[in-house]
This record gives sequence, C-alpha cells and structure tokens, in this order.
Amino acid sequence: MPQNNIHLGNFNYIPDAGLYEESSPQFFDPREKHKHGVLLIHGFSASTNEFQHLTGLLKDKHIPYYIPMLTGFGIDTTEKLRHISTKDWLRDVINAYRLLQSVCDTVSIVAHSMGCTLALYLAQNFPVEKLILSAPYIMPKSNQQLLKRLLLTPGFSQLISLCRSSIKKNSKNDLKKISESKRFVYTKVPIQSVKTLWALTDKIDLKKLHYQKLAILNGKNDGTIEIELVLSRFDSAGHSYQLITFENSGHNILEDKEFLIATEAVAQILAN
Repeated sequence: MPQNNIHLGNFNYIPDAGLYEESSPQFFDPREKHKHGVLLIHGFSASTNEFQHLTGLLKDKHIPYYIPMLTGFGIDTTEKLRHISTKDWLRDVINAYRLLQSVCDTVSIVAHSMGCTLALYLAQNFPVEKLILSAPYIMPKSNQQLLKRLLLTPGFSQLISLCRSSIKKNSKNDLKKISESKRFVYTKVPIQSVKTLWALTDKIDLKKLHYQKLAILNGKNDGTIEIELVLSRFDSAGHSYQLITFENSGHNILEDKEFLIATEAVAQILAN
C-alpha cells in the first residue's frame, strides 16, 4: 500500500491496479441475472470499434456484452499515453469485469492483441467461462526483446525516451488500408505507451489461469506476433486449447478479409 495512504489500510487493496475494491464502480440491476455475459477487450492503439463486426452477431444471439474503453485510447489525442501506466489498463478491465459480473452469473472474455494480455491477467484472478484470444500479443517479437529490456531499465529508458518520444506504427500504404476499413487506430504513439505494454506482459503467469474453455485465433499473415512462440508458452504451461487459423488474415483477424468467418466462429463458441 502507498505510504501516504496508510490510513486506508482497512480497505482491500489491489497493488497491480492501484485499486481499492470498496471504491470500484458499482452497478445494480434488480432483474434476474443473465446466465452468461461477454467482456470484450480491444487492442493497443485501437478502440471499442475494433469489435464492430462481432457485436451485431452477439446481439442476434442475445448474448449480453460490455466493451470498456481503455485509458488513453479512442480519443482525439495521444497525450494521455505519455503518462500511462499498467495500473490504468488493469483498473479498466478489473472494473469492467466486476460490472459485468454483477449482472451475469458467468463471464466469458473475447480479447484482441494487447487485450489478450489484460484478459489473461483477469483469468489469473477471476473465474472465466470461455477465454477467446485473437492474435494474442503476450510478448514482444524476438527482434524487440533487447529494446524491451532497455525500455524497462531505469536510465536507459529515460535516454531512449529523450531520443525518441514517439513511434510510428504504420507505413503510408497501411494508412490507406486503415482509412478504407474504417478502423479507429492511432498510427503514431508515445514510446511510454509501448514501455507500459511490455511491462504489462511481465505480469502474466499462464500457470495461474482459471477458465472452462480456451480458444486462440491466428491470422496466417500476422506480422505482429510470433504465433509459434506464443503457443509454446501455452503448451509449456500445460494448457489445451482450440486453435483456429485464418489463411488470408493478418493481425487484425476480426476486421480483416475473413472477418465474417472469424466473428461467426467466435459467436458460435460463445453460444455453445
């Protein structure tokens, strides 16, 4: 507990999120609880719009869902990302999970990319019915490991931030495709947000997950993650999972060429 808040010692403190259970958002619905609800967690530099093709199917199948907007994303500036911490994003999803849990007996999670890291953190600490991970970004690629170590090392981190305060995520060709697809995504982000993303991946312990079913979606043309390394981590932790590969998709499976097939596959898993 923070030293200057020692008087709050009677409250239940969650250090990872800088959150007190008793001060979390509260929601009450006097009607009977839904049997099942779905928490959707979007990826890095994106927004709730990332699930634009999935939500219609969930409505058709009468599956309640909630999509929190992660702090620093989905707004008209990236300035908040210059001061973002892992606590911000963990607080977002813990509060979202609890709100959904207040009206649903069981909660499933569908997450994309960085959202998968947040989903796994939740599955370490709360019961999850079905855990569906789309292009799970749970570690940097091999050629990014050195930069991660430097960014997470005091001194080096400050030096790198002084030399390069922001990182471009997309090429000019990518920008045209993004515009045509109507995806809400930042194409340039503060380096602090990348540092926070990589710090977040270190909070995952795959041996501590609580779920009933695990499914992983993979785009064959994904250049953002190294799926073999990702799967090897799940294998090493002793998990069994359903792997669904989309031959003509890249990283953004739920919005790519095969989004109709991908979103239907997700909806079917949730409905069964």
